[in-house]
Amino acid sequence: MLIGLQEGGGIRRYQSIEKLREGDYEQYLEGISVTHIFRDNRGAYWIGSIENGLFTVGSRSEDIRSVGWIVGGSCGVLILK
Repeated sequence: MLIGLQEGGGIRRYQSIEKLREGDYEQYLEGISVTHIFRDNRGAYWIGSIENGLFTVGSRSEDIRSVGWIVGGSCGVLILK
């Protein structure tokens, strides 16, 4: 489960509802204000932000391991490995 936060809170990823209740999460995109999270019909996530435009996360794995920036810094790509 992904939860996007405003005011530079980034994204919190919870493995289950139980982990959400416990407050146990992984943090991604810290310092980025997330406005939207959308999952397309191929399982990829699209993440809108105030500071850095659009991010995308592929669907091949559940682990977000690295963040790569497209030249110019106006858009980012989260890479699943």
